[in-house]
Amino acid sequence: MRILTASLMLPLVLCAPSPVDAQQVPRPVRPYRGLFGAGPPPEPTRTRHELTLTASMTGGYDDVITPGDSGVTPGMVPQGGFAGLADGNLRYWFGRAGKSISAEGRGFWNGYTDIDVDPMVGASGLVRAETPLGRRNNFNAALDVAYEPTLILGAFTPLQGDVDPNLLPETGQTTGFAEQRSWWSTSSGAFSRRWTTRQMTNLGFAYARRTYLDELGFDSRTSSGSAGHDWLFSRNTSVRGTYRFSRTSFLDAGDSMHPLSDHTVESGLAHTRRLSPTREFYLAGGGGATYVETFNESNDAPLDYWTPSGYATLRLGVGRSWSVSADYRRGITVLQGVTLESFPTNAASVATYGNLGRRVDLTLQGAYSIGQTGDSASSSRFASYSGLARLRYALARCCAASVDYDYYYYRLQDVANVPLGVPNQFDRNSVRVGFVVWLPLYGSYVDAPERGGVRGRD
Repeated sequence: MRILTASLMLPLVLCAPSPVDAQQVPRPVRPYRGLFGAGPPPEPTRTRHELTLTASMTGGYDDVITPGDSGVTPGMVPQGGFAGLADGNLRYWFGRAGKSISAEGRGFWNGYTDIDVDPMVGASGLVRAETPLGRRNNFNAALDVAYEPTLILGAFTPLQGDVDPNLLPETGQTTGFAEQRSWWSTSSGAFSRRWTTRQMTNLGFAYARRTYLDELGFDSRTSSGSAGHDWLFSRNTSVRGTYRFSRTSFLDAGDSMHPLSDHTVESGLAHTRRLSPTREFYLAGGGGATYVETFNESNDAPLDYWTPSGYATLRLGVGRSWSVSADYRRGITVLQGVTLESFPTNAASVATYGNLGRRVDLTLQGAYSIGQTGDSASSSRFASYSGLARLRYALARCCAASVDYDYYYYRLQDVANVPLGVPNQFDRNSVRVGFVVWLPLYGSYVDAPERGGVRGRD
């Protein structure tokens, strides 16, 4: 097995203004007139079609392989070289706010020079739908399928329940450290009912499966669900109670099934405050406990334990075009493809992004994840760190030049049964330059404005 990493250029992100609190008098939001974003935000009450293409081509230097002091394939030495990358995403969206259907497909290619690594190709597809069910109910569902050419440690998974996955450094292929093909799919749905203007209940479910095509990795099947209730007890503050459960079955190299299930009960507070027409402050946090039922990795004996859980989220608008976000989550992690041990994990991320001028924007992201096994007789632990710095210069509304720097590091300590060829320590740096293109291939409204008039186009 050859140890490597793949790099991926994230597409342009279109940021819509935050919604005004329903109990406040609506005030016009003054958008920042930079070139990024390609036009005014759509009208949420009107039905429209959208077809967009996002593509990127980048190249630069990548460490590719920087193994630690153990777990290295015999004869392997650190290698680095030029990496060329191409990525494309096609997205179709139809509907309006609260009632829509969308479909998108993505593909990427990574190629390296001066090292013995074959080009890697990956692809994914996503279908999502949302609709109201009467005046008080809402339902949404999604189906996601992906083919991934590399193995990802998955050290930031505790954040994914509360944070947009596109904002996490762990997503994409920038943290892949081993050549290992796999298919991954997930189907999910969520139902919400608003009992009054202050009371709302949420239900969710999901089923996911991952199948590895080579010798490294553990095939898995996961069923999960959640229930929560929100109570808005003041104009800007709400209290929330949630219950979540999941059950995962892992298939090891000997075709034996190993279960992992957890139950989490939490409560917390959320507070929102509009600071100005263009800035909003959001803070949420809470905690509880998680009960885990699993097995001992060394002797397959049943293992169960309680561990604290918690979360915190901060969103803050700074000036007209800058925002800062921070997220923390304590949850249960399993390092896919590395070990079947469960790790109570503290994970956090922080990000800031905004405009340095009408044509220049800057993104900075950082994250860490630290976990220690819940088995008191074991000293297994891991640590993972990542960072991203991106500077873009808008050549026009549709395209931009970019410079990226990526960093990723992980360390395994006393982890049992690590597969041969997986290093106990991995350190990677990459610098890339290139272009990002965002093309609105089609966009039009299919109904007239609420105040009358002729049907318009975007």
